Amino acid sequence: MKRLFLTGLALGFIYPVAASAESYWLILKLSGRKIPASIEVLEMGSMTQCQEQGKYWRSKDPNRFENMDYVCLTGK
Repeated sequence: MKRLFLTGLALGFIYPVAASAESYWLILKLSGRKIPASIEVLEMGSMTQCQEQGKYWRSKDPNRFENMDYVCLTGK
């Protein structure tokens, strides 16, 4: 019983730290006349990196597709 209590206590200290960590996700959207819409989801290290990569995605030259867009989301 004592061992079970100590294990539960140790896990109680570990999981709240891991649960409070934030993750950042870059969602890329691509669509055009001759291709079906597609979405790609990538995990990023920070919100700044996410926004930089999203702007790079949108400004690809030459932009051969009608609609290239992105969204940055924060998850837990």
